[in-house]
Amino acid sequence: MSTSRSEGATSNKRTRNSTTASDSNNAGSAGVANAAATIDARLGTRLLPIKPSLVSQPTELQGTIISLCKEMLETRDAIKQRKTSYARYDQPSKDPTTGNVVKDKEGNPLPFVPGALREKCPLKASTVANNDATMTELMENARKEHAAYIVKMTAVAKSIAAREIAIREEILRSTLYKLINKIALASVIREEMSVGLPANCEIGRQEFVGLIALAVVGGSPATFAAKSGMDTAVALADDCQKSNNYPTAMPRDEDMEFLTPIVTKLLTDVPNFTTALWNLDDERDVNRKINAEIKKELEKAAIVESTEDVEDELDAIDLTDAPKDKLRDFIDKRVKEGLDKKTVQFKKAMRKNSSGEAKTQTSRPTASGTKSKNNSAKQQSKQGTNPKSKDQTPTAEPRSKKQRSNANAKNHNQRNVQNAEKAGGSNGGGKKRGAGRR
Repeated sequence: MSTSRSEGATSNKRTRNSTTASDSNNAGSAGVANAAATIDARLGTRLLPIKPSLVSQPTELQGTIISLCKEMLETRDAIKQRKTSYARYDQPSKDPTTGNVVKDKEGNPLPFVPGALREKCPLKASTVANNDATMTELMENARKEHAAYIVKMTAVAKSIAAREIAIREEILRSTLYKLINKIALASVIREEMSVGLPANCEIGRQEFVGLIALAVVGGSPATFAAKSGMDTAVALADDCQKSNNYPTAMPRDEDMEFLTPIVTKLLTDVPNFTTALWNLDDERDVNRKINAEIKKELEKAAIVESTEDVEDELDAIDLTDAPKDKLRDFIDKRVKEGLDKKTVQFKKAMRKNSSGEAKTQTSRPTASGTKSKNNSAKQQSKQGTNPKSKDQTPTAEPRSKKQRSNANAKNHNQRNVQNAEKAGGSNGGGKKRGAGRR
């Protein structure tokens, strides 16, 4: 009996252990799936390409990398928008509606002028002086001076626009250096804790970070510097040193052996977080512009096709066979189609603005968007009924303290009279004695 019991206990224990191990494995896989879903949600569509490089970084650093990458993308959006606006200064002025080049009386293209400067000469002569020769000459000189002022201020506006771009490129590089420093510091800590520092190392963590950052920036391709607003990688490295003021260090061969694997990894990861992501974002912008242009051309073709259909309908009308009736029917048909569309749009707008009442009733919207219930409550209060009571007994609750005090005194007097009458009735002759006294 004891042997069978021990075997049964051992079997149950093995079953529990296997079940616990299975549950832990399931919990672990579920945790990994939840973590992956969380990362995808934080990245979004634009940052999803950096996921392979992001998961290789320490968990504590991933949130910082995502924030810095988002910040750089937003800065680049502002730079691209301002570069598009800046390019207009080197192009002739164009009509905003048609896109055609605006020309002067002689047929020469007019230079671009910012909207803030597109005003005529503010000086005007009175109607009395319009025919005065001296006034005409003065006004002509004033218009020339104003035109020269516009040309001068346009050049100033162009310089201001260029500086706006340069400032944002400086912000972009500052964010880039911050990203490299964060990744370099985490890499140094991880290498230090796993492998250990070189023997007799006299270089601190911040000095290692500076060496790694300069090596990554200086060893990057020229396109990396160009995307950051610098001409060469050397110029980018100099700007990185000026911006961060890294402490100087003289690394030994042993120190360089410690740094080499870190620099090699960052030379792959940093472009994935920056230039590779930026290139994909630029391609997305180009595709968006292409699709917008195609859509515009298709809409033009649809308008032309619709116009041709109208012309075909008009040509099909026989002028010798009641032309007025056929033309009138065709016009009525077109007008009815347009009115039906307007009616549908109007009904949709009315439903959005209504207070939730039936379609056949006139909408009576209130401040909150629904019909107020205060009116019914006030009406019930006036009628002296309490909607929450079952017997619907009259309730005339006084509002002020004085009214409540008077009501209580009145009720008290009524109860005293009723009690006195009851007492007199029980004595049998109380009323007569009272009447005799009165």
